[in-house]
Amino acid sequence: RIVHFNPRFKDKEIYQSTTYLAYKLGAEIMDMKDYLWIAAVGMIGDYNLDYSQDVVEEVRKAYPDVTKNDILYETQLGRMADMISSAKATNSISCESIVDVFENANIFENFEKTPGSEKMIKSNETIEKEMKNIKEDFDKNVETFGNLVIYELKSPYNLCSPLSTSLSEKFGGKVLLIYQESNGKIHISARNQDKSFDVATLLKNAAAGLKAAG
Repeated sequence: RIVHFNPRFKDKEIYQSTTYLAYKLGAEIMDMKDYLWIAAVGMIGDYNLDYSQDVVEEVRKAYPDVTKNDILYETQLGRMADMISSAKATNSISCESIVDVFENANIFENFEKTPGSEKMIKSNETIEKEMKNIKEDFDKNVETFGNLVIYELKSPYNLCSPLSTSLSEKFGGKVLLIYQESNGKIHISARNQDKSFDVATLLKNAAAGLKAAG
């Protein structure tokens, strides 16, 4: 009794975030306008908006003052997306509590006044400082092997995914691979933003024959 909805059943090249899909499906059965700002935060946090432009236009029309910047990631909504990632990285607040903060905020203007948001704000400040230090170290210690760019992340926080996403635009024609060792295991996050390489297949093949998955 599970409905599996995947836009790639129709178009193998399409990329749409889970947030976008959930918002569109919800809009089929109810008025979702009160949740549009939350959908915007989720979509922006997932980075790729190329195939989600219909909802992006809804967001720009609903919040013209907030979305003046062409790059939505650099708006207040993008900052909230960072707060979610930061809170998860520091384990300062549970995912369930994050949901409660967003539900209780009602509208994004009330977000920073909502109980629980202070933990997310503090976490974001901590991770912003950590990311600044990491990026300075990245410039010194990144290694390049042909089309492969590799960096070992050394941090008390799990930042492989957000770091690889934020740096990926600098290496459009290459595969950026960031790895971090923790408790005897290695976690890898890889990106290729211009689709020169099928990174999912690359990681799957690399993991073949190992006690690993990609």
